[in-house]
Amino acid sequence: GKEPPAQVPALLHHRAGVRFDLYAVGSQEAERSIEASLLNSSKARWEAAIASTLGDGYVLVGSHRLAAMHLALFAAAELVPRVWGV
Repeated sequence: GKEPPAQVPALLHHRAGVRFDLYAVGSQEAERSIEASLLNSSKARWEAAIASTLGDGYVLVGSHRLAAMHLALFAAAELVPRVWGV
């Protein structure tokens, strides 16, 4: 499988002192090929890399996959009670 890239902070334009309410991160063929994604759709390593980059101030509020496509939504922790239906 493909490891998350080392430049996750750069991909997210994440910098200390700059906060966004939401991060929606999409990927395709992350961690494994299209064929392998049909059998194992987990994107746990990518989600962990994003969560590590964003830090404790963000929470994964939703994650959806369709074959090799993946969308993860992270919200600022203080906004989590206001986020639903993801």
